[in-house]
Amino acid sequence: MLTDAGGGELPNGVPSSAGGGVAPNTITFQNVTPGVYNLHVQSPAGLSFQGVSCTSSDGSDPVQPGWRDGAVGIRVPIRAAIACTFLESNPWGNGEMLTYSQFDYGNPSSPAATLVIGHWPYPELDVGDPAHFEIQFSDGVSVVQALPWTSAPLPLIQTYFDPDQDLGDLRAEVIALKLDVDFDDLGLLRGPAALRFGDLRICDATPAKGLTVRQFVAEASRVIGGGTSSHGLTLDNMQDPRRRTSGSAFPGGLVSPYAKYLVAAATCP
Repeated sequence: MLTDAGGGELPNGVPSSAGGGVAPNTITFQNVTPGVYNLHVQSPAGLSFQGVSCTSSDGSDPVQPGWRDGAVGIRVPIRAAIACTFLESNPWGNGEMLTYSQFDYGNPSSPAATLVIGHWPYPELDVGDPAHFEIQFSDGVSVVQALPWTSAPLPLIQTYFDPDQDLGDLRAEVIALKLDVDFDDLGLLRGPAALRFGDLRICDATPAKGLTVRQFVAEASRVIGGGTSSHGLTLDNMQDPRRRTSGSAFPGGLVSPYAKYLVAAATCP
């Protein structure tokens, strides 16, 4: 149910057709006029929702952060259709996953720096597109010395080996994300033995929806190296999925609001 600021209820949305007796999990509200609304959520018996991901027909993400008494805020800047997908909850608990950001890997006194220096698992770490350009690191020390990067991610024009200049925050987070996936695969980050961080599926309203984290790393790596993503990712539209999968998902082993977009499932709900 969608209500306006005065509590008035908008016409019911149109549910998607899930088929197979499965309840639809996407509802579209047509011709929503500009304004601020509350989307009210009531879970079916035996289920709970971990979050909601909405898209507007104008291409924006209208969801405002924070749940309030079973409702989430929606801000609509122009008349548009709003499609909201509800995610069934399999709540994460603190300590179940651990991710590090580029700032962690670039901090010499952090556990992440100790990990990457003391357990370097690569002959050489290559991130990018081999057919175009790559960023290459010879060892963990070179990673710690290079990061963090905070500039805008401009296109690469050459391959860099143990770079000492800022090559863009997006590239740095993709590097950190690859390290997280690989170290988790090696059992060096906390997490249930049967569940790997790289196998979690991104379930949000971005072009990365449906990819596993490790698939996103591979796609993002090609893009930051000047290649083309087979999933439609670009330097511009990777910003949101990057934020939701990198060190901000399970910082220090804690569960962040971004973790709700990562689902341990074969497909997105």
